[in-house]
Amino acid sequence: MQGTDGSFYGTTSGDTQFGGTNQGTVFRITTNGALTSLFFFSGKNGSRPRAPLIQGPDGNFYGTTFEGGSTYNPAAGSSYGTVFKITPDGSLTTLVSFNVTNGFWPAAGLVLGNDGNLYGTTPYGGAGGGGTIFRLVRQPVITSINRSNASETSLTWISFTNGTYQVEYKSTLAATNWTVLAGNVSANGSTASFTDNSGGASERYYRIRLSP
Repeated sequence: MQGTDGSFYGTTSGDTQFGGTNQGTVFRITTNGALTSLFFFSGKNGSRPRAPLIQGPDGNFYGTTFEGGSTYNPAAGSSYGTVFKITPDGSLTTLVSFNVTNGFWPAAGLVLGNDGNLYGTTPYGGAGGGGTIFRLVRQPVITSINRSNASETSLTWISFTNGTYQVEYKSTLAATNWTVLAGNVSANGSTASFTDNSGGASERYYRIRLSP
């Protein structure tokens, strides 16, 4: 697929790195044909991607590997696949390691929904053993905190349509427990907001979580 920078990004299901372990790569190639191998898979972080990448609204690339993952153990037959994120400069994060219960061997790529979330499928696993359809939601990230007066603080964060969030706070950074301010804040789009009537508290720290 073509990235927003004009270069093309893709995957291979094999390679000759790591002593010939042959786990696959993510690569970039310019329109002039200059190829860069951005990442070599090694098993625990994924193995043998079979699908193209997709670029998210954050500028990073997302994809699946058919095998590999945190339970990777070829001798025991534990090689179920992953979902990963990789930056344009090749820094990879494993987002999901499949474990049969949530599906395994994802052969297809991901699609970006209108709600900003990523969707995909696995052909096997799940409750009935016949495969799964899964969604990866965008993590809530606070983008602004505004104090309008002595007692009201407005929070805005990244969300997805129909997502439900829990707003929590603590009074000091050293505190270990968080207090729930609101447990069911619904989002109507790519951002959501909540106003905390803090009663004049001089110090508060906030976090946003997807509602349990």
